[in-house]
Amino acid sequence: MSYFDHTSNDNTPFAGGFSHGGATSLLESGDSIGKFDVAKNKAYSSYSHGFSTKHMREKGGQGPPDKPRGFLASPITFFAAFSLWVAALVAVYMAFEKYPDPLARILILSAGGWASLLFSYVSKYQRRDFFRDLSLSTILGTLMGAVIVALTSYNTPINFAAFTGGFAFIATLLAVILKERYLLTIANMATLSWTAYSLQYLQTQEYYWAFPALLVVQIALAIELRAKIPLALASLSGLFWLVTNLIILTLAVKISLLMAICAVFVVGLTYSRFGKSMQDNQIFSGLFQTNIGWVFAITGALLLQDYWLMTAPRLPWSNLSALSVFEYPLSAQWIAFVLICFGIIGLMSLFRLRANRQTLLGGIGIVGFSTVLPLSIIFKPQILQMVAPLNIAATPAIGLCIGGAVTGLALGMLANGLRRGKPSMILLALITLSIEAIIVMDSVYAEPDNLMLFGFSVLVMSLTAGLYAHNGQMRDLETSHA
Repeated sequence: MSYFDHTSNDNTPFAGGFSHGGATSLLESGDSIGKFDVAKNKAYSSYSHGFSTKHMREKGGQGPPDKPRGFLASPITFFAAFSLWVAALVAVYMAFEKYPDPLARILILSAGGWASLLFSYVSKYQRRDFFRDLSLSTILGTLMGAVIVALTSYNTPINFAAFTGGFAFIATLLAVILKERYLLTIANMATLSWTAYSLQYLQTQEYYWAFPALLVVQIALAIELRAKIPLALASLSGLFWLVTNLIILTLAVKISLLMAICAVFVVGLTYSRFGKSMQDNQIFSGLFQTNIGWVFAITGALLLQDYWLMTAPRLPWSNLSALSVFEYPLSAQWIAFVLICFGIIGLMSLFRLRANRQTLLGGIGIVGFSTVLPLSIIFKPQILQMVAPLNIAATPAIGLCIGGAVTGLALGMLANGLRRGKPSMILLALITLSIEAIIVMDSVYAEPDNLMLFGFSVLVMSLTAGLYAHNGQMRDLETSHA
């Protein structure tokens, strides 16, 4: 006797098939089944779904992956490739022991690289991941060894910075050619080492201008391969490179501390808008990129807010130089860099506007917010002269306005995270609100009237963000019903 409340229909052929829903497909077919059948169907569904997901990642198809067949799948082929690989490594060792001729060493290293490439291909075909990664490492080692032998034969000095930088470029090149996550991860680590070396010796690398191009390639490849760890390493190393060079330039008095903080702010905001566009186009890691940009943009905004809240000299602002922005050696380059970031933010907003992902009001608001903080640093003397007749203290009034804007944006992010069910957005918003409360507490406690200005700023920004979000939702509804 069935314990289900629907009528048994054993005469109807089962047409539900095995779906990812497990027992749901069986129950919906009208058959009364036992607990064992439900568990068995769930196990089969999980088994087939796991293979289907892996197969789709590898070949873009569905169903279990095909078992390797043919000549390359033979254990004899694997043993032959492995033997050739071992023999090539022994030859490389013997070349450095008995053959001082650079040309002979380069040829033997090249042969070792080709043998490693063959072994990696066979290992990948037979799904032997350990041997594949091992052979990929020897490919990278032989290629790097050939480059070093060629340079030393011409008496070209190689320091640690040149070695790590060259290693990062070669590893990235191989990762692009072979489409391997393992090589991309190694390239990311070499890139981080290259950047850390600059910070350790407080000097800008000779080829620092090529670093952003390298990172763009690494990030693009990580997105193509849907590799989370390499993508995180590439993104963090890029931002670490930016902070490192800003510290070096600040200590060398090429730019001021405030100029460095503004650079962090505009780069973070640009990166955040880039991630937002990735989310609109459903590109892998869009939310991750947005969150990284948010962290850096809000960090810069909070530091500038703390500067504008200062009513009496205190660290770290008490040691600032009295020079204006235009008196620093790299002021022109800094202004050009900030303007380029403004242009990218405006271009991203324009693309989102054309795709019905953002309103004109939202685009103008984002571009306007990005320009306020750098302009407050560039034209600080003019701002102080403008507000003097109004009997308004620029400090902390401007700092409170910045704090209100940051609070409004954090509240909007919190609401958006709750609506979308994104814990990372909720966590970042709560952390921002907590830090903001700590920063603004002293100013509000010292002068209760400041609370009114701060609250007004929060209200204006919240209403603007709310109107922007409402218009965006209405635009999405119109697009979905069109």
